[in-house]
Amino acid sequence: MANGKSGDHPLTDILVYHRQVFSPSVDELIAELDGVGVWDGELAPFMLLSLHGEVVGLREQNEEGGVTLLHNFEGILRDEKARLIGPAA
Repeated sequence: MANGKSGDHPLTDILVYHRQVFSPSVDELIAELDGVGVWDGELAPFMLLSLHGEVVGLREQNEEGGVTLLHNFEGILRDEKARLIGPAA
């Protein structure tokens, strides 16, 4: 059960504790999207927690699928940023 401490949820780890969770570029996109309220609902944080579990599991097994999954997630975040905020200057 979450208690608000570091390690409870990837969102708080990135946004509150400034820990690297996924990768520097993915974590930066997550922080940028936080500014437009992407994580305010219940579904997005739940999906992020699920994805984090998959990435951690693949990393622990030293499977390359974790890299592919993370790369795909970064692309989705970039597309979402462009849709909500606009293209990078």
